[in-house]
Amino acid sequence: MSGIPIVLCPIWKTTKTLTEPNLCPGDIKMWQDQVNGLFELLGGLFISLTCIKLYKDKKVRGLSFVHIAYFTAWGYWNIHYYPHLGQWVSFAGGLGVVVVNTIWLGMLIYYIRKERNAEDKNSIS
Repeated sequence: MSGIPIVLCPIWKTTKTLTEPNLCPGDIKMWQDQVNGLFELLGGLFISLTCIKLYKDKKVRGLSFVHIAYFTAWGYWNIHYYPHLGQWVSFAGGLGVVVVNTIWLGMLIYYIRKERNAEDKNSIS
């Protein structure tokens, strides 16, 4: 009876048998997932504080959008990747980070373009 499949693991398309416990990702809550998810959630919170500051200042100073675009792209990868590992807490935190990073990136591009357009209008006058 040890070789009889009892559960199909949908992500890895394998089977779990009585002799192969924990073959499927996500069967056991990993403390590492919880810690990583907490870091991700707090990261999203801290980035949102930056968004609020930028909204109040309405000017971009000392920042390049390139690194924010890179980490935003990485965030989109993470929300694809974490479910394949069964890391649902990290997935939830990753969603928070990628949403806030996307907003921040959009705000940066908006305010940079707005300032450049204002400079162009002033130089024409």
